Amino acid sequence: DYSVPLWETANLDDYYPAKYVRLTVDPQAESMVAPPQTLSKRDPEFPSIPTALSAKAHRYAYTVGSHIQYPTLRDGKGKGLAGSLLKIDTARPNREEVYEFLPHEFVGEPFFVAKRGVDITQPGCEDKGYLVCYIANGRDLTTDLVILDVEGPGALERGPVARLRVPTYIPPGLHGTFVEGLSFENP
Repeated sequence: DYSVPLWETANLDDYYPAKYVRLTVDPQAESMVAPPQTLSKRDPEFPSIPTALSAKAHRYAYTVGSHIQYPTLRDGKGKGLAGSLLKIDTARPNREEVYEFLPHEFVGEPFFVAKRGVDITQPGCEDKGYLVCYIANGRDLTTDLVILDVEGPGALERGPVARLRVPTYIPPGLHGTFVEGLSFENP
């Protein structure tokens, strides 16, 4: 029955949780050079890094996460709904930052946008920017665009610096992107 929202009917104990795992490989030897390292167990989905750092060394990754740290069952299953944003510090995974939205709010794919005039490829500048994403309200069937400052330790946990209602409901799970300077007025 598609008239009933998934979050009201899904048994999340039937699903395996996602993990954010670092794999270190040697392409020439076609082998792993280190054991897999789990960087986050909070059901990370839709990972994002700054576009300028794509395929390059980076310290931070931004993902959607579950509303809470969901307990894993004995069979390895158990998953939470996408209700938080994570800032994963790949150099220090124990310093993961989390911002949790309300239980009836579901997070879309985050996208990193550098602050104006900042070159995030320079040392110490990688997190000088904002996360932008949609938040779908499953109770009211409304959607907000949220902007969160992620520069510096603890910044994400302070929550949105802006929250704007969009004129139409966008369901959870929609992918997003950001293109600097593109608008409806300036295609």
